[in-house]
Amino acid sequence: MGEQNNNSDKIKFKVKHLNEYHEIVIDRNDARYESKYQHQQLFEQLESITGVPSRYTARAYIDQSYIYWPDINPQRFRFSFDNQKA
Repeated sequence: MGEQNNNSDKIKFKVKHLNEYHEIVIDRNDARYESKYQHQQLFEQLESITGVPSRYTARAYIDQSYIYWPDINPQRFRFSFDNQKA
């Protein structure tokens, strides 16, 4: 029997810090977090990348510039996440 692919519930993207790219992975199946606090994984991973304790980061923004959809004009999206531990 083949191994089940559980990657579909993971969100992956890269951030650039001090001219180096680092991958951030948000795992929606991570049992350590209630569904409404899954974004806390972002702050924990940013802490390990930057060395800045997450309690000093109140909010993170992710800009996705110009997502292309065939039937819609290019759009700009901004997502914000609030740190529950700040």
